[in-house]
Order: sequence, then C-alpha cells, then structure tokens
Amino acid sequence: MKHLLKNFLIFLIIFLIISGIFSLIKLPKDEIKEVDLATLVQEIQEEKVKKITIEEDRLDILMVDKKRQFAFKEEGESFSQLLANYGVSPEKLSPLGNNWNEKTLSCNVHSLSSLSYL
Repeated sequence: MKHLLKNFLIFLIIFLIISGIFSLIKLPKDEIKEVDLATLVQEIQEEKVKKITIEEDRLDILMVDKKRQFAFKEEGESFSQLLANYGVSPEKLSPLGNNWNEKTLSCNVHSLSSLSYL
C-alpha cells in the first residue's frame, strides 16, 4: 500500500511539473481578428492587404505579413461598389489580383483595379 501511494505521489508531482512547463510556454496563436470596413479600406490604401476572399457577406482577408482578418459587408452590396463608396482609388487596388468563383469571390489585390473599369 505504501509503495502504491509513493508511486502515485511521484506520478502526480511529475504530471504537475510537466503541465506547469507547458502552461509557461506560450505558443503563438494564429488568431483571426475581426476588423471593420473603415479599417479594411485604410489597410488596402496602405497596401497591407495581399488577398481578399468574399463569401456572401463575409470578407476573409490575408495580410502581406501573413496575418488573417475578417470583416462583414452589407448583404447584396458588391465589394467593388463598397470600395468606390469609401473612395479607394484604382491605383491602390492594383496590387490586388482576382480569382472569381460563382459561390465564392476571391480577389487577389492585383485585379480589383480592373473592376473600376467595368
């Protein structure tokens, strides 16, 4: 009985030490932060946005520094019209490219400038 109790206490102490070490180590989380449209427009104008994927009213944003963000636009409003309403110039959109899909609209920063000519 004493031998069993001794083994249990040793196991418990080792477990607490290992769990304490893991709790001290902070692993970087790849958090996806929500931003408002004004912030997104400002980041586009500062050329910090690499890619935007649009699915219905959700905008998934990949930044140049590989961070991820998301925003929501009004349902039924086109993204190009939204950017025009915010006064984003076509020159600022030229770094974005686009890949179009029926259900999902994906725009790389290079091709959104072509939307302004449509």
